[in-house]
Amino acid sequence: KPFFLFLHYFDPHLPYDPPPPYASAYADDPYAGEIAYVDSCIGRVVDRLRALGVYDNTLVIITGDHGEGLGEHGEKAHAVLVYQSTLHVPLVIRAPKASKGRQVDGNVSLVDIVPTVLDLAGLKTPPQVEGLTLRRSLEGGGVPDRQRPIYCESLEAASFGWSPLNGVVDGPWKYIRAPRQEL
Repeated sequence: KPFFLFLHYFDPHLPYDPPPPYASAYADDPYAGEIAYVDSCIGRVVDRLRALGVYDNTLVIITGDHGEGLGEHGEKAHAVLVYQSTLHVPLVIRAPKASKGRQVDGNVSLVDIVPTVLDLAGLKTPPQVEGLTLRRSLEGGGVPDRQRPIYCESLEAASFGWSPLNGVVDGPWKYIRAPRQEL
């Protein structure tokens, strides 16, 4: 029968403390150890889908809600600044009957997930839903024809009495609206 499964893995996330054997294997880079740990967890889910005989007909989407600063621009973790280190996240979509193993260059957004899922399920996207379907990309094409600026923000900065940060990514450009604007 059709099913929906949502799994939320908190790692990789501060404090970086991967479980054994990843802690010892990645003793010099516990962040990478947490990535390896989550990768193994996702691998177990994929193995189980295959064992159940449903993998070939299952849409699998893997993404993150944020990146990590890892010291870039002075930000150790995330949530304060709006640089690519914290905004750029993985978006892996494995769709039944889609082209295999390719990377698509161009800007997409997490708001594109809902229209993509609806399109792949043969359903119409309601007009109030933001985002664009990525079906064309999954079938061997590029990013959607209708490129649009992608908005980003950090309101966390305001909790420290700093200015909130807003930005927009448009093609290869990013504008950050802050007391000291950046392009």
